[in-house]
Amino acid sequence: MPGKPRRRFPYARRPLAERLQSFKERRPRGSVVPGRSLNPRQQKELQRANHLMTVGDHIAAARIFEDMAGRAHDRSIIYPVPMLYLQAAHAYLLGEQLDLSIQHARRGLEQLAGQQRWPLLQTESQRYLAEINVQHPQHASELASWLAGLTPQPLPAAATPSPDTCPYCGAHGSLEPLAAGRATRCRYCASVVHPQAA
Repeated sequence: MPGKPRRRFPYARRPLAERLQSFKERRPRGSVVPGRSLNPRQQKELQRANHLMTVGDHIAAARIFEDMAGRAHDRSIIYPVPMLYLQAAHAYLLGEQLDLSIQHARRGLEQLAGQQRWPLLQTESQRYLAEINVQHPQHASELASWLAGLTPQPLPAAATPSPDTCPYCGAHGSLEPLAAGRATRCRYCASVVHPQAA
């Protein structure tokens, strides 16, 4: 009826600031560079690859990382591509496929240089060189000389990413520790991030 006052709901909504805070806690900020991050289907594939790494099926995990990197590049999801190639290189190395490992490591490091992510390029290259230097010192020295020609000298000054920033999708404050070990998992893209080599 026109003169009848509107009924109010018996419950009161939470204040806007409280709702925004709970939303930020559930979903961290997105990528730090323009572009898209991994979709839910790709996140499940990444979780499967990480599980295969855990149970020791390194070749199958490497193929998933390699396939994901190629499809992400084709769809212009550029930011996580280098790390996916480096994950494939690590998995192939554990599966004793040295040639494929070095090939994917070069692709990943080249893409990091192309994106000018210099601090991450330094840490990831040192980590990979330390891994292959144990059993293949000759290949490690060849890769180190190739890497010296890839990076400008001296390296341009770049802001070091926060330790809780995901190197795959760039989400801030999204890394949470896993139950075992020092590795962390990104809540935003489900990537497993291993500690950097000292």
